[in-house]
Order: sequence, then structure tokens, then C-alpha cells
Amino acid sequence: MELKNAIVLVFDGLHNGFSGAYGNAGITTPALDRFACDSLLCDRYYADTLNLSRLCREYWFGIPAVEPETGTVPPTPSLPARLREKGYRTILLTDDSEVAYDLYADGFSEVHRIDATAPKHSAASLEESRFFRMFATAIDLVTQKEEPYFLWVHFKAFAGPWDFPNEYRDEQVEEGDPEPYSGTTVPRFDDRSADAEPDPDVLRSVVETYTAGITVLDESLAGFLESLQSGELGRKTLCVFTGARGFSMGEHRLIGLPEPGDLWGENLHLSLLVRFPEQNDGQRMVRTSALTQPSDLYTTLIEWFDHENDGDGHNLVRFLTDEDAPIREEIRIVGDSKIRAVMQSDWFFRVRTETDEIRGTRQEIELYAKPDDRYEVNEVADRCEDVVDEFLAK
Repeated sequence: MELKNAIVLVFDGLHNGFSGAYGNAGITTPALDRFACDSLLCDRYYADTLNLSRLCREYWFGIPAVEPETGTVPPTPSLPARLREKGYRTILLTDDSEVAYDLYADGFSEVHRIDATAPKHSAASLEESRFFRMFATAIDLVTQKEEPYFLWVHFKAFAGPWDFPNEYRDEQVEEGDPEPYSGTTVPRFDDRSADAEPDPDVLRSVVETYTAGITVLDESLAGFLESLQSGELGRKTLCVFTGARGFSMGEHRLIGLPEPGDLWGENLHLSLLVRFPEQNDGQRMVRTSALTQPSDLYTTLIEWFDHENDGDGHNLVRFLTDEDAPIREEIRIVGDSKIRAVMQSDWFFRVRTETDEIRGTRQEIELYAKPDDRYEVNEVADRCEDVVDEFLAK
């Protein structure tokens, strides 16, 4: 049996509204768009947690976030541990120490950590940026030995230092615009305590620099894909592009990374592109609107490597022949200790539960119509009491 390879690229803080593949015609992402043209694109892929450790458990063990954590490694071997036993190089490359030293990362035979200390100044060129250096390291890792590999790259990305070169920032500025955000620390502006929207000039300056970062990512991805496709191992490689958490761009009066309870579309609705090698023409540019979640990526990978699926996810290969095949009715989403949510094809239900000795238990209930209300702008719980009752009955 011919051995296969796989590369998974995970980007933290990636807002899926900032790429052409997901409908933004105002941003140029040619490399990502080409990648999407050769891939299965999951249009309704949602994280079921904003907790990185739980997400890693789901990716590598197939355990959905709704299952409680025990503080110990699950008894069944992880995906990288299984592949290591079969003779694969199982490699974790990351610039996020939280992921590098995570409880669930023990199954990797190699862990390579790149320092993500915030620089005082932006990078002088594309080649000096974090994105470019991470991609270059990834290529070095899979080309230094002629043996099968499973490479997982977790980019801190927009959750890490914003070192995007100034020339890329300046390209985003139009006449009358404010200056782009010039810092290297991740911006955060939280106006939720006040009944006001973020300052439009502040938001615009952050968007300019964030878009510059998207361009740096895309140009770095172009070089990575070119290097990968030029080698024999690359032509036998399944490649995944996805996100870990989103990034708020003024939605719900927040600019910045989400907290665990920020269960909103801008943070949960993520990119997921899966490119299978040697696809025929009918298996390219395929989009599915089925509800998908991180456990489906685990199942897809475990079956790609010819292991029996032991998780609750579904193999995404099915969408290459039937892009509308339903696989689940809902995704249960875990927030902090007070907030839970459920995503369905037609509805997004969110409930916050508060309990104290004097007032007892109180629930703040929100309901949004999907998929039209992409970022939960119009709350309709008081107009759809029957739908709310159905959710509460569960």
C-alpha cells in the first residue's frame, strides 16, 4: 500500500470574510483563491469552541468540544500517535507556546516551536515576516527526509505579533482614510461596556493593517504551494487550510480576538479548504453548505490514512460527489461556564445562564435566522417563541 502525506495549516484569528474564496471581492488573495479552486470549500464550517486546548483535542482525538475535559490524555491514541506507530514523521510546527506544550500534543514525534516574541518594529520585507518564515520552515521540514509525513502547522497568525511590512500597510490606504494601525501588538478595542459602536477611524485603521496581513499571508502561501508542488512528496499530499478562531472587526462592539464566551459568527464561522491530490476535474471548485465542525477534519484525516474512524465526525470526501449531502442537523457550541449555543441550518440559538442565591437562575436568550444573518445583527427570539421553546426543550 502506498503511503500518503498530509499537511494541515491552521491560522488563529482568521476572519473568513477577508478572502476572495469566501466572497470578499475587494481583497486580492490570488494564491488562496487558486488553492480554493482545487479544493473542497466548506461554506458553513464552525468551530464548536473558542478554547484552543479543546480544539486541539477535537482535531487530534476526534472528541467534540461539548464533551467535558478530564485533565488527562484520552485513553485512545491520537491521530499523530497512530501515524507515528506506522512509521510516519508526525510533526507539529507552531509559534504558539500554548499549542506546542498542550496536553494533547504528546502524540507528535517532533515539535518545532518558533519564537513569537513581539518585535518593536514591523518586518522590513516579506521574507522577514513571521508568515514567510513559518512557511519556509514547513517546507524545510517535509523536504529534508524522503519519508511519509503528517505535518500540522498552527500559526498564531493574527493572534500573534502584527509584523506586516509597512509597504503592505500603506497599499491599503485610500484618499481620506486614517493612517493604518502601526503597532505590532494585537489591537483590541472593547466598547461593549458602553452603548456605542467602535470609532470608525480606529476600525478602518485596523482593517487596513489586517488586510495587509492577509496579503502577506497570501504571498507567503504562494511560495509554499509552489515549493510543495515541485516535489514528489507534495504531489501525494492532502493539504488543508483552516482557522482556529476568528477576529472581531467591530461586530458586537469589539475589535480584536474573542474570549471563550464570545460565541458569534465572526469568531465561530471559519474557513475550511481541503485539497485532495489527483482529483479529477469534477472534484475541483466544489462547495458544500452542509454544517461542518472540527471533528469532521479528524475523521477525514483518519480515513485518509486508512484508519477506522472512532470519532463522531464525518469524512468530507463525500462532498466531492454530493456537495449537498447532509451530515448533521446541528452543532453544539461550548462557550465559557455561562454561555452555550446551537447552530442549525436555519437558526443560531444562544443562551447565557446566570445563577445566584437571591434571584435564582436567569437566562438571556437570543435567536438569529441563518444563513442570512451572518454576523447576528437582528435578534428575533421574541418573534419566534415556538422555535425558542423547541431549543429550550432540548
